Amino acid sequence: MINTHNGIKEKGIKPVNIDLYPSIKKHLNEFYPQLEKRLDKGVTPYHLRNCAYMDDFNRQKITYIEIMTDNPGDGYDFPCFSFDTNNCVVLNTAYIMTGNIDELKHILGILNSKLGRLLVKYYSVQLQQRQFRMLNQYVVNFPIPKSKDVKLISALVDQMITDKKQLRDIKLLEKKVDTLVYQSFDFEAEEIAFIEFQ
Repeated sequence: MINTHNGIKEKGIKPVNIDLYPSIKKHLNEFYPQLEKRLDKGVTPYHLRNCAYMDDFNRQKITYIEIMTDNPGDGYDFPCFSFDTNNCVVLNTAYIMTGNIDELKHILGILNSKLGRLLVKYYSVQLQQRQFRMLNQYVVNFPIPKSKDVKLISALVDQMITDKKQLRDIKLLEKKVDTLVYQSFDFEAEEIAFIEFQ
């Protein structure tokens, strides 16, 4: 993917020089009359409009898709929030969260926990029997408490990411994260039983 960005003046980043990509320019020239009419073009019709969060794609971040399917039997992780360290750019059907790395992994642990599964169902819109629409306007309302266990949950999430890459079973780690999440929310046994049953 070539991001024909418009640059970031405040950071001294110049717009992409389309002449460095002759085959892309040749392709885009086929649509030049339409490109020229665009109201959202950048310095030239080849450029995309300014993107205020362009730098966020180059940070470590949580990524998630807009439509999540609650069907683990068919191989769908649910909920399915991921941690990106590869500077991925997401399209309009996915979202990102950036911030402090330990806090992000703490949030990731909560979002992918058994409680996170319930939060998705309570705070987002259900489309079909097992599909949920994860628009940003819903996800920002998930209650995520400040916790004394931020570093501990973050370390467990790190281990889960490593083990998953090495195709190791992570059930025990998931259980530890669930326990810490329950403690963060001060849930009682009855509340935990309810969440576990869902």
